[in-house]
Amino acid sequence: TGGMATALLWEGSRDFSRAIDAYLQLSSHDIQNPDELAAAWERSIQLANNHVHSRIHEVHDAVGRKLLQIGNFDRAAELFKVVKAYREAIDAYARGNNWDAAEKLAATHAPELKGLIQDKRKDFFREH
Repeated sequence: TGGMATALLWEGSRDFSRAIDAYLQLSSHDIQNPDELAAAWERSIQLANNHVHSRIHEVHDAVGRKLLQIGNFDRAAELFKVVKAYREAIDAYARGNNWDAAEKLAATHAPELKGLIQDKRKDFFREH
C-alpha cells in the first residue's frame, strides 16, 4: 500500500521519526489483515525503542490504543504496562475478559486499582 511504502521509504532513509508517523497512520484501509496491521504498528515501537527514545512512551500508548480498536486486548495491555500506564492496561485486560491478568497487575503494580477491577467484573457479568 502507499502508506506502507511511505513508512518503508522513511525507514530506509533513516528518518525514523517520520517512519514511526507513517506506520502509526496505517489503518484497516491500508492493510485489511488485522495481524499484518498490528505487525506494522509494532514496527513503530521497534523504531522508537531502537532509534527515537524520546517517543517510546507516546508510541507505546498510540499502538496500545490502536490494538484496542482491533480487539487485541492482551497485547494492548502489555504495551500499556511497558510505559506504566496501569489503569489503561487493566482496562484493556478487562475488555478482553482477562480478569486474572488484570488482578495480577493490580496486585503487583497498582493496588489502588483493585476496586476498579471488581467494579468492571461486576459490570461485565451484569451485562452478560
